[in-house]
Order: sequence, then C-alpha cells, then structure tokens
Amino acid sequence: MAAIDVVQRLRKKNREVADTNQSKFPADYPWGTLKVLGGADINRLARQELRNHLEARELSTLGNKRQLVERLQKSVLEEQARAHADATDAEFELGADLEERGSVYVVGANGAGQLGLGDVQPRQYFTVVPESRGAGVCYVTAGYDIVFAVTEDHDVLVWGGSGVGPMGVAQDPEDSDDDYLEPRPIKELVGEEIVRVSVGATHALALSKGGDVFAWGRGEAGQLGLGVLAPHATPTLVNGLQDGDAVCQVAAGRSHSVAVTTAGCALAWGHAQDGRLGVGAASRAAAPPHEAPFFPSPTPVAALGREPVRQVACGPTFTLALGGSRVWAWGSGDGGVLGLGDVKGRAVPAPVEAFAGMHVLQIAAGTWHAAAVVMVPPALNGGYLYTWGSGYHGQLGLGHRQVVLRPTLVQELLKTQQWVKFVACGSHHNVVVTAEGELYSWGSNKHGCLGRTLLTAEPFTPVPGHVGGFGALVDGIGRGMPRSVACGKEFTVVATFPYEGPTWAVADQLAQEYALEEETLLLQQQQAQDEDAFAARTVATRGDMSGVSAANACSMCEDGQQCSGFVPLEFAAGMCAECRHSVTFHVNADNGRQLVPVPGAALRKL
Repeated sequence: MAAIDVVQRLRKKNREVADTNQSKFPADYPWGTLKVLGGADINRLARQELRNHLEARELSTLGNKRQLVERLQKSVLEEQARAHADATDAEFELGADLEERGSVYVVGANGAGQLGLGDVQPRQYFTVVPESRGAGVCYVTAGYDIVFAVTEDHDVLVWGGSGVGPMGVAQDPEDSDDDYLEPRPIKELVGEEIVRVSVGATHALALSKGGDVFAWGRGEAGQLGLGVLAPHATPTLVNGLQDGDAVCQVAAGRSHSVAVTTAGCALAWGHAQDGRLGVGAASRAAAPPHEAPFFPSPTPVAALGREPVRQVACGPTFTLALGGSRVWAWGSGDGGVLGLGDVKGRAVPAPVEAFAGMHVLQIAAGTWHAAAVVMVPPALNGGYLYTWGSGYHGQLGLGHRQVVLRPTLVQELLKTQQWVKFVACGSHHNVVVTAEGELYSWGSNKHGCLGRTLLTAEPFTPVPGHVGGFGALVDGIGRGMPRSVACGKEFTVVATFPYEGPTWAVADQLAQEYALEEETLLLQQQQAQDEDAFAARTVATRGDMSGVSAANACSMCEDGQQCSGFVPLEFAAGMCAECRHSVTFHVNADNGRQLVPVPGAALRKL
C-alpha cells in the first residue's frame, strides 16, 4: 500500500471520529466546557476526545491515556469546586443583602418551635429567622411559646406553639405536621391592614389600622368577645364595641381581654375571676372559683370613670391601665404584682400611688411582675425604669431584692446613664430598648435567652447588662438596630431596622487604615523617644568635657567669626562642633594658653 493511501485512510478515520464527537457533543456545547464534562464519564472517553477537551482547556495533551484522564478529571474537579464556591458566595451575598434590610433575630428556648428556625433546638446566641429576611417586619409579640410578627405591608406571620396554640391558621390537608416550625402567614388577615397583635395563653387579638379587632383561639371563658362561649380557630371580627368607637390598643391575658378606644374608654371581656376585668365583684358569695361569671362581650370598665386610658397591659390574672395622669391596677394581687403595697386582689381599678405626680410613658406586664417607664426631663423619649412584683429569677433587676410590693427604681441602669424607651416583660426575664436604641436584658438566662454572650453559662442575673451584636457587622453581615422586641418564656425575639453601618469591605478597609494609623503613631512615638535619647546622650557628652570652657575662641578662625567658643562634637569630643577644628587651636582667653581638656573626659564613650 502506498504511503499516500495510508495517510488518506488515517485522515478519513479522524474525520469519522470528529463526526462522531460532533453528534455526541452539539455545537452549542463546545469542547472542554463543564456543561459537557459534568455529566460525562471521562474514563470512557477516547484518546482523541480527551485531547480535544484538554486542548480546549489549554492543558497539556502529552502523555498516555491514563495521564490524560487524570489531568482532565483534576481540571474538572477544580472548576466544579470554584463554581460551588462562587455559588455559595452569591447565595451568601443575596442572603446578606436581604438580612441587612431588616430581619428578626431569636435566642433561647425552642421546644415548641417558637424560634422559627425549622427545628426545636435552643439557640445560645441571636440567630436570624431566614424567612424574615427582607420581609419588613416592624412589630413582634410573643406568648408563652408562640410568636406573631407584623410586616410593613400589614401581613401577619406566626410560628411556634407546637402547632396547637392560637395560630389563627385554618387547617389545610396539604399542611405538614411541622409547618409551625417556620413563619407562615395568617391568610384570613391578609388585606385587613393589621398593625398590632396581642397573644395570651389560649387566644390572640389583632388590631387593624381602622380600629377593628379580630379574635381567635379558645373561647370557653368568653375571652374572644364574640358573645358566645365557643372557640374560633381563625380570626373573627369582634362586634359590640361601645358606640362603634374605633379601638387603638388591645391586650390579652390568660383568659381575658382588654381594649382601649380612641375616646379613651377601657373595655374588658372574658373570665372575671380574681377581678381581672375590673367590673366589680360579679361572682356570687361563697361560689367556687370555676363558677365565676364570664363576660363574652366587651364591657366598659366603669370604675375608671372619666379617666381617659392611653394604654393597657394584661398579665395572666391582672390588668394595668395607664390613664391621663395615673396608673391603675386590678385583678389578682399575688406576689405584689399590682404595686399597691400589699398582696391583696382588687375587683375594681385602684390607683398606683407610687406614680403620683409622675408622667408614665409605658407600662408592661409579665407573669409575676410588672414594669413602667417614667419620663424624666429633659429626656422626652425615655426615662427611668421601675419594676415591682415577684422576681425570683432576677427579673426585677433590683439585685438581691426578689419581691417588692411597690414600684422601685432600677438603679443599675442609672449607673451607665441609660434612658429607657421601651420595656418588654417575659415570664422570667426582661428586655429594654434605650433611647439610643441599645438593648439591655436581665433575669433568667436559661438557654441563653438574655442574648448576652458573657453570661451564656450563668443561670440568671438580677443586673441589667448590654446585649451586643446590633447595629454592627456579625459574621460579615450587618445587623440593624432593634425596632421591636418581645419576651416569651425563656426566649427573646428582636426585629431590626435596616442596617445603616459600613459594608464588610468598607469596614475591612477602615480597619486596615486604622491599623496603619496605629502603626504610624507607634513609629512616630518611637522616633520621638530616639530623638530624646539622642539629645540626652549629647548633653551627657558635653558634660564629659567639664574641663573645657565654652568661651574659648578658635585661633584658626579669623576674628572668631566661625567659632564663638569650643563645643565638643558628639562622637569626636576633641573636635569643635562649631568650626570642626581641633581643641588644640582653641586658646584660653584668661592666660593665653592652649585649651587642654580634662584627661580622658573628651574620649569617654557614651
């Protein structure tokens, strides 16, 4: 066979291989791309295919087939690792951007899914709720083990409660058993423009922008205000409010509810036991507690008279009201929670005399204790914090004092000049937001619910302390300042404003610039110290020429114009620092003799 025939056959075979490869890999999938190689079995590729892929990747095509396979596999694995890293970085940046727009952070107990993180594991440090990132949550409230969040678009999200609490969510056959572990919207409230939610032990209330009230949950004590003693799983509009007045605030207790109208009238409904409704001794004498009457419809708290009410707060079995000039309390007085100086209950509102003459900005009720913020000029947006009741877990913030029957000033906050703007009371701990937007917490620290990293191992603390990590970069992501806070049973929820600080890149650059400034300052200080030492050595050297007078002119200088007197040079004490002539040319003006230094003095080393 002629040589030309052999060459033609080889060329024909190569064209057949190329055609086969073209059918395997279309034109829009060029050689060497990860899209082609990602699903291919590189070990089964022909040598020609291996060389084509390696050439497309600008890699060496030399070596046997095994070397080519290993080289191509290594290149593909490296590219896949880079692609995964890039995807991870892109996902992190997207999540960081959403989180920095405002999010919800949680810490503490999580047995009922109340942290909204998709599991029931507690958290020792504040952790972002992924579903809340960028949702614009502006308000949060917490019950025993359930959380509600209201967004800027007036949507209501709920999570926790083990799925059996007052979720306000209709049962859907498609819902899984663990949907309560993450935030989910209450569809029945969509479009109702909800601005606030209050949750008790078994029911919840929602207030709309227009002043309507919605209720849901258990209603066997009439706490829903719907006129019947029956439960409602989903939000239902509460009718029968006095004269159709719009409601501006609602509060839910264990089995009772209180609302405030725009006219300043307080309305209460639900279980009347312990006088928690403030409507008087409505139960008949000697009747057992379970036969106490129920008020299934809103009833005015007549004992307040014409006192306009600005705010109400409900504990499990007691109620507080903030009037125009006074604070009122009624219900069970166990543990001194009413702040009236004793542990007796009150069936009708009684004024808390400790606040007489004070301007109270806010009141809050926990399970066994209560708190109030009192304005102290010139701090118009904040003031002093007072607490009272029982605080065996340190929730009063009064040091060793565990029970106080009257409102008492929390002195620890004054030591750092912290003006309190808002206080939230949980069952076992408290959280406040200061006028500067900083967060402070104290009380039980079970599961790290205080969010204070320095106290993770401590069971409780009666001393308020700063909670860091807000308004700062944490793990490369900016956290905004607290916007709304809530306390449940040994867990804390914080909704934040959008982050306004520097980005991670800017912060890193600022840190580098700061480090450079610090280094420059240290060098300048070292240089100044060296100059001081040099001056000290010069003085010491001149002191060694004590046998030489500085008033001796140099005979080599004409008319003494170059030298006014001998001054020893630093490292050559026999030379004059003025004219650089030897000491032997300087004449003593008194006797005309040459000046001779004290032996050894001029040659003494430093």
